[in-house]
Amino acid sequence: WTEYLAELLNIKLTNYAYGGATSNSEFIQGCTGPKAEFHVYGIKQQIEMFIAANAKSNKSKKAKKVKDFSRTLFSVYGAGNDYFFSEMSASPLEVVQSLIDALHLLVKSFPTINTILIPNIHDLSRIPAYKTSNIEEKARISKHIESHNKYLLEHLVKFNRQTGVKIIYLKIDKFFKELQTKDGMNCFGITNCVDAAVNLYNNSDEI
Repeated sequence: WTEYLAELLNIKLTNYAYGGATSNSEFIQGCTGPKAEFHVYGIKQQIEMFIAANAKSNKSKKAKKVKDFSRTLFSVYGAGNDYFFSEMSASPLEVVQSLIDALHLLVKSFPTINTILIPNIHDLSRIPAYKTSNIEEKARISKHIESHNKYLLEHLVKFNRQTGVKIIYLKIDKFFKELQTKDGMNCFGITNCVDAAVNLYNNSDEI
């Protein structure tokens, strides 16, 4: 989605994201690959790589000032995988704090940052991985994500007060719920956003 946003705004995109990433791979390890066999860097580690790359750039140019990111839109989207890879055992409060800590690290390194876009998490009980879960389990998952989004908004308000950074809070949960309706899918020309596109958990290549 960041590619579409960059194209729409006609701006350069720099992307450090990894599919399957968690908020912090030292907190909960995220993975990717057909069998989730490859470890990936978490959001905190991605931010550290961004900091290192730009600090190196500043040093090479012998810059006297920290790089100006006042006109840069930062987007930090994640933490859903913290719950997926922990089998819903991760504490929403701890996951949110892990994400907020990463944001503080970013802003502390580059004080000129003034805008960050932060989407919340959609209801994971509605994704294909949990389609066969019973009603009680789906309700537990939904409640977990509701708690996450509640804590996230509260902590982002506090983060804004502490840093002065403008936060664009994107309600992905509401969009995702509407998208999974018949009208929602028709609106975007999608035929199916309920079932998995590829079955990765057997020996076939069923699509």
